[in-house]
Amino acid sequence: LQGLRSFSATSPTPIVSTLQGKIAALAKEKSPLFQSLRKEYADVSLGEATIGACIGGARGIKCILSETSLLDPMDGITYRGRT
Repeated sequence: LQGLRSFSATSPTPIVSTLQGKIAALAKEKSPLFQSLRKEYADVSLGEATIGACIGGARGIKCILSETSLLDPMDGITYRGRT
């Protein structure tokens, strides 16, 4: 099985641990912003939707979802079809 990368499901690699730490820190930093945004502006209209509906997962509103990246375990990350 030469040329194949191995991935461990039990312990993350150092880069994964680093990324997880950075994402956790960013989430901790941004969480109060989203909480205050939701509290103060949840009922503000964005056309047919409200800010609260957008932050809360866009349930029940018409919207467009754009998938700009794909993370494949073998090929790595792909942005808009390019590696």
